[in-house]
Amino acid sequence: MACFQWQQQQQSPEPLELKTGDILLIRSGFHAQYAELGAKDEREVGEAWPPASCGVDQDLRLLKWLWDSHVAAVGGDSPAWEGFPSDDKADFTFHEVLLAGWGCPIAEMLWLEDLAASCRERKRWTFFLTSAPLNVHGGVASPANMLALA
Repeated sequence: MACFQWQQQQQSPEPLELKTGDILLIRSGFHAQYAELGAKDEREVGEAWPPASCGVDQDLRLLKWLWDSHVAAVGGDSPAWEGFPSDDKADFTFHEVLLAGWGCPIAEMLWLEDLAASCRERKRWTFFLTSAPLNVHGGVASPANMLALA
């Protein structure tokens, strides 16, 4: 199911509510499954062309919701935040809009399994998230080096 549709259909007593400056993390389980692959399967996934991975759908409603929510950043445990290959019908990609259009960072391939377990244990899904990327002049990407504090 598309991320935005799933979020809209939740009947949780605590619905997802983003506040200005929040960071939205999406855990798909991709990284955990990838970590379980043997060397041969890992190589096949890495060399697949065109690359394919799970992620959020190129849904304009989700893009508008992110804008209206004033998120500071987004991230997830898959190779790209949005699913690839992307929808040919969409006239945008999240990477283009979030990074180049809004200056909104995207964190990818995060290990979220331990964080999810801790959140479940505490029954609390909010926390302080900090990141200290590498200080490389002219760099455009870096390991996230993130730390979540509950």
